[in-house]
Amino acid sequence: MRRNELTERFHVPHVPGQPVVMPNPWDLGSAKVMARLGAKALATTSAGHGFQPDAL
Repeated sequence: MRRNELTERFHVPHVPGQPVVMPNPWDLGSAKVMARLGAKALATTSAGHGFQPDAL
């Protein structure tokens, strides 16, 4: 897909007064469920992936 097509796909759902809801899945299974439920986009968290409990 060309860059201008990706840009257009990003801008289409951004409508004033209609917020984009972007769920943040915690693993692959929840990402698949959210996508099947109709999520147009999924957020990711770099901190969630980079967190190492034993480093505290």
